[in-house]
Amino acid sequence: MIDDLDIPGVAQRSVASFDGTPLHVQIVDDAPDERRPNLLLVNGLGATITTWRLVIARFRSSFRIVCFDTRGLHRSGRPLGGKAALDVVDHARDVVAVADAMGWQRFHALGWSMGVQVLIEATRILRDRLITLALHNGVAGRTFDDVLGNKGLGRLVDPLLAGFDRNVATVARPIERAVAAAVDHRLFVLVAVRLGLAHPDIHAPTFRAAAQGFKDVDIDVFVAILRHLGRHDGWDALAEIRSPVVVVAGANDRMTPLSTMRRMAALMPRGELAVLPAGSHYAALEVPDLFHDALLSFWQRHGVFGEPA
Repeated sequence: MIDDLDIPGVAQRSVASFDGTPLHVQIVDDAPDERRPNLLLVNGLGATITTWRLVIARFRSSFRIVCFDTRGLHRSGRPLGGKAALDVVDHARDVVAVADAMGWQRFHALGWSMGVQVLIEATRILRDRLITLALHNGVAGRTFDDVLGNKGLGRLVDPLLAGFDRNVATVARPIERAVAAAVDHRLFVLVAVRLGLAHPDIHAPTFRAAAQGFKDVDIDVFVAILRHLGRHDGWDALAEIRSPVVVVAGANDRMTPLSTMRRMAALMPRGELAVLPAGSHYAALEVPDLFHDALLSFWQRHGVFGEPA
């Protein structure tokens, strides 16, 4: 298992969510006695805090930062309610549980991929507790509708996942072994680039370290969450979000097309779009300086570090 030891100064604790599911929480707070804005990082599916390593390095001097493992994955426990308790609404309530456990009445949030969908759903509960919202390469719901820019392809995903569910006892272990072999292979990053899944400029050490986390993912839980993401619909929540929101989009993201993220930004009253040229779904690791600049500009304009610029 990839841990957070490669990110210095990470404290860890367990938080019981609304249904008793134990969530593994990581805290980066370099100045606990100072007043700093609070930033919650919400992971993509299967990801860990390692994915945020570059963001944390850039902004740990400005924020008190918290992240947590997705329920059912890594060091967070499986929910007692089984697969039914892996719905996007449950993940959104985990966001609230973590913020409450930290004593945060108001805070900023940044989500990536699945984390975008989770945070949009969480706005229904949090409302004005979210000061700002930053959303990177994700959609509001119906995840597979525009996968690879092809609605027809998207309609095939859930039946395929349902077939996996029916045969999980026989296929899970071979898939888990194949995933472990793939991420351990010395050509893993090169193959990801050749397949168009990542840009040649991707920060290879972080990408490889983040991928290592998939070696301990329970494929059964992973697929169940995927199916929930495909069925969940948070598009109607966008018009009700009153916080300033920036959608930071990779121009060449095949998983969440730019056109979809542009439409999402336009539907939010205070939404705006920042496009990262040449960035894929992993733009935050490919063009990290541009990604960080987009976040910094957004936060500065909305007075996160003092008066608005």
